[in-house]
Amino acid sequence: MSFLTQRQKPLEPCPYEFKFKYTTDDGRRHENICGDWETAAMFYRFEKISGEKDALRKMDETFNIEYPERGMVFALGAHSRYPDSWLLVGVIRLDEVDQLSLL
Repeated sequence: MSFLTQRQKPLEPCPYEFKFKYTTDDGRRHENICGDWETAAMFYRFEKISGEKDALRKMDETFNIEYPERGMVFALGAHSRYPDSWLLVGVIRLDEVDQLSLL
């Protein structure tokens, strides 16, 4: 740091864990805690605009209604501390695209 650099305020941890429960094509059920910083940022943005209760309601609508209807995927990864576990590191809104005609 230089004398011109302002110290940044430490990031406040989100007061909630956001979990996703889903079933894969092979019929196995899974539950993952979302470790995506953007999910926490979404909570803080909504909370700032309309309060905690409404923020949670908006997130519920987003992740349980809007995203599944329009298309979403999970980004999963591994960590050296937990080599046998998949970690949910992101939720991506992704429209399903039909195969285009080659003619």
